[in-house]
Amino acid sequence: MLKRPDKVDIESIKLLDNNGNFAPIFVSTLRDIFNKFDTIRNNLIDWKEFRGFLEIIGKSVKDEIEFRV
Repeated sequence: MLKRPDKVDIESIKLLDNNGNFAPIFVSTLRDIFNKFDTIRNNLIDWKEFRGFLEIIGKSVKDEIEFRV
């Protein structure tokens, strides 16, 4: 599961730097999340993998056609 470890202080992290670019820690986090769900390791998220991601965050998409739109 994706969650903050117990008893860790909450800290605010800026998502953008002063130039409006994504902060390196944010990019690293996005890569980690992507890699967790790219189970086939083909650098793509297919319908089955994306559906698993949606289940974790409590969201849904009606079907694969809606996913592709």
